[in-house]
Amino acid sequence: MGGSIDVADYSFKSSSTLGVINPNLRVTTDPNNPFYGNIPGLGTDFLRTAGALGIAPSSVLGSNLYMGLYTTDTVDLTDALSLTAGARLNFARITSQDLTGFSPDVTGTHYYSKINPLAGLTYRFTPNLSLYGSYSESNRAPTPLELACANPDRPCLLPNSVVADPPLKQVTAQTYEVGFRGALPDFYDGGLVNWKVGAFRTDLANDILQLATPGNAARGYFVNVPATQRQGVEVGAEYVSDWLSVYANYALIDATFQFTGTLTSPNNPLADDGAIFVRPGNTVPLVPAHQFKVGFDVEVLPRWRVGMALQAYSSSYFRGDESNINPKLPAYYVLSLNTSYRVNPNLELFGYVTNLTNNRYATFGTFAERGPVAGNFVINDPRTTTLAQPLSIYGGVRYTFGEAPAPMPEPLVRKF
Repeated sequence: MGGSIDVADYSFKSSSTLGVINPNLRVTTDPNNPFYGNIPGLGTDFLRTAGALGIAPSSVLGSNLYMGLYTTDTVDLTDALSLTAGARLNFARITSQDLTGFSPDVTGTHYYSKINPLAGLTYRFTPNLSLYGSYSESNRAPTPLELACANPDRPCLLPNSVVADPPLKQVTAQTYEVGFRGALPDFYDGGLVNWKVGAFRTDLANDILQLATPGNAARGYFVNVPATQRQGVEVGAEYVSDWLSVYANYALIDATFQFTGTLTSPNNPLADDGAIFVRPGNTVPLVPAHQFKVGFDVEVLPRWRVGMALQAYSSSYFRGDESNINPKLPAYYVLSLNTSYRVNPNLELFGYVTNLTNNRYATFGTFAERGPVAGNFVINDPRTTTLAQPLSIYGGVRYTFGEAPAPMPEPLVRKF
């Protein structure tokens, strides 16, 4: 049995100022621009359109309160069969207050609560082989940003502005799991292998999506949709010994919409007058169906360890292509390297390299508005992507004060 309380106060400010990009690519807000002459409004501290629609300064104060009470217990029904059951009561209060006077719709208080039950059975065939199955429920209250940007008539400069505070429903989920898990002791050199094969399904109600608005790809709003679903299979194994650890995990994830409806996607090149039509079975954007992770960590010399990890993901749809009518983001992989040397029980030197092969790939994609942008520059291809971090190298020192966490290990005989 237990409980939790999380409290946070937050503040947010944003504003827009008119500037000019000079031929030397420097931005100026001087009203007496030497290149373009006097430009009305240039240098104005805060821009605001009529009715605070489109562009308006923001200044918001708010607070979040999350409370929970939970209980769980495991009962051995027989020597081999165990029942686990419990529940959690969640309560959330989210408040916000507009300080500008331009956006009174931001001011509001929202309450969310739900009781989430859980139950599961585990059957042990042997001490190292078990069959498990479970059912659980969960919920997520909308974030302050989602609540403060949920009005399609007053879109936000996502995610950097808040202009309205209409209600959003909390997201609720029902999760089912079943599978086998086990262990292989003394597998190699006294090491232990843990493995798991499982299937899962999560049904979500009132899932929250981010939608774009016509005329400005940078502005949008959040909306509830009736139902989405994530289901799939997970397979994983890990070997652990005194000097070596190796792991591999694979997940097949089928993330789909489970409703029929129309969503706005004004910059989707294949949309019908800015609208796309979602049907049950359409894939949720930005969720790769295949996800693979493998890595190892080995003590190559006493006190010196080296590790490597590979992550690979299949293609996924762009955000704004919920109807799945455009080409996907390409599949990608990323390789990382890490190393550490323990000088003494308290002092450790470490380093790691991300994107070891300097692979160029995108982790996010959406659509921009086609047409002229500046001068003769025209956007013909509306697809925009967020490129991942290139090859990066980090290093540092880690020191533990006080009593040493563990004695230094004795040199080991390697068995490669």
